[in-house]
Amino acid sequence: MITTGFPSPASDFEEKDLDLNRLLVKNPSSTFFLRARILSVTSIPVRDQDILVVDRSLDPSEGDLLVVPENGELRLKYIDNHSDTSFQGHGEDHWGVVTWIIHSSRG
Repeated sequence: MITTGFPSPASDFEEKDLDLNRLLVKNPSSTFFLRARILSVTSIPVRDQDILVVDRSLDPSEGDLLVVPENGELRLKYIDNHSDTSFQGHGEDHWGVVTWIIHSSRG
């Protein structure tokens, strides 16, 4: 942890060890990682080469970002039950819900 300024009165309650697996993976048997390949500008907040944490055990909800197979490729789509252009999420096939997006700050 990097701090600046005066010490926090809450410093006695800081987490001592940061375990990324424990933080990012809630369901290990149903979670996988993908590296994004973004070929064009989109409204989805994913950059080229980002790492996506995807959980297959979650039931998708309105606003979730899903990994969806489409025409032999994997696509990212938001669930939007009010739009004809977004993934509707009513029994359609999807690979999982994106729970985290990891990207480099130097990219």
